[in-house]
Amino acid sequence: MSRWWRASIVGQALAYAADGRPLAATMVTAKPLLELKILVHAALIDTGLGRRITELDRFVDEFTGDERGMRKSRPPAKRQLRR
Repeated sequence: MSRWWRASIVGQALAYAADGRPLAATMVTAKPLLELKILVHAALIDTGLGRRITELDRFVDEFTGDERGMRKSRPPAKRQLRR
């Protein structure tokens, strides 16, 4: 049984698959900033899926990262409240 897909979703999926990068998002340090910078796959920039993946990456980092990484990934206001 075949299913109809929106052209925008098919185009996004093809761009992601054709690129060959095996990840959708990653966190890197961005000196001199204290926070981690999230890099998103080019096919997912400015898309709903890209935003959801970014939020998932932040969530996973907050609860699985080491203490140093967790402090860096929190916004400054949250860091001040937890002191």
